[in-house]
Amino acid sequence: MWLSASVFLAYTGACFWGGVVDQRWSSLAAYWAGAVVLQWACNWWALSRRCERSSAQALAGRAAIDTLGPWTWLFGATIVALQLFPGFKCVFADVLGYYVVSDRANRALSSLLTARRGDKSTFLVQLESNPALFINQLTPDNFDAMFSEGRGITPLIDRTDPNTAPTLDALRQLTLVRDQVGQAMWYIYVGVLVTAMVDLSLAEYTCSSRTDAPSTTPPPPPPPTTYVATPHVEGQPSTSPQVPEPAPLG
Repeated sequence: MWLSASVFLAYTGACFWGGVVDQRWSSLAAYWAGAVVLQWACNWWALSRRCERSSAQALAGRAAIDTLGPWTWLFGATIVALQLFPGFKCVFADVLGYYVVSDRANRALSSLLTARRGDKSTFLVQLESNPALFINQLTPDNFDAMFSEGRGITPLIDRTDPNTAPTLDALRQLTLVRDQVGQAMWYIYVGVLVTAMVDLSLAEYTCSSRTDAPSTTPPPPPPPTTYVATPHVEGQPSTSPQVPEPAPLG
């Protein structure tokens, strides 16, 4: 399990860190397929180490069956569910995601509100005292709507400031990072659970003693038959197979 889980964590981290995973279905399908192939290879290797005398084809088939099932109906279903219901990402995005981007997001939000420092409205005071209330409402899907004319904090933003547009772009990127942290944490949580389920299923597999190829070593020849000469008696053959008598003791 530790090998499979470590490989999955490294693979998921590399995909999200490198920007390979986004909201496109093709990107998510490629990520899922890569995870399944890596897990199948790890499970096949683990079975090969435990069942050295079993057929390689049989082990590969068993690893494929035990891997493809849970990684499709559980992990694949999680990917689809998060695409159809992105609000589930806030379970992790509002906590871990905000923790990752909080410092930079708070500075960006504070920069946008610099021109209204003298405004002591209730909304602005609450926004400055707890910016997470606003930042956690931002998602890649509603970002443009939140900053459209007359909505969100748009009336508090100085559009004539040349730094406003770059700051909004930076805040948009931080919103995407926060959303991806929530998505990645769902994948990690479910992926580790699936690796444990697959490892338990593989542990119940009974190794076969059948080797990969039949043995080419010929069987040993039968022991020779010993004939002992006996005195000729009329009506009987002169010799007959006899079991050698044991040598006298002493």
